[in-house]
Amino acid sequence: MPGASARVFIGSLFGSTSPVATRTPELLGAEILLDPDATLTIPIRREFEHGVMAEDSEIRVNGTATAHRELAYAPSGADTITVTAGSSGARILLLGGVPLGEQIVMWWNFVGRSHDEIVEFRRRYQAELGFEPEDPQDAGKRPLFGDFPDGQPTPLPAPPLPITRLKPRE
Repeated sequence: MPGASARVFIGSLFGSTSPVATRTPELLGAEILLDPDATLTIPIRREFEHGVMAEDSEIRVNGTATAHRELAYAPSGADTITVTAGSSGARILLLGGVPLGEQIVMWWNFVGRSHDEIVEFRRRYQAELGFEPEDPQDAGKRPLFGDFPDGQPTPLPAPPLPITRLKPRE
């Protein structure tokens, strides 16, 4: 790939496959470094939808300007995504996967199917990381979040939920 290099951390891209095991094989995650003013056409799976984040500078995704730390969205159905770096080059994050096929609710670091599911995720996160006591209704359930890795910054508690019900993204 003249003018570019890629590191695949989940899934497969450019003939490279990540050794990371996932719960679903239908994911893609890659860091792509582009030289100044380089253009790269990336072969993608048609059934995936993709997000391309401009991590450190503005880029163009399929001809559309994408500002620093914004996410460009590419719906399923295409065979390629074309990314162009500016004069300082670019570091981008490419994420992809099969569309969920349902509405989702997103809040803070949680993604669920409903307001009630987000409430449960927050409650269990707070208890599993020791920010709040365990709710009796969660006793004996398998942990959702696992141990926090050693050597990392201390995890943050989740903020209070808003006073209104969370709505699905449209």
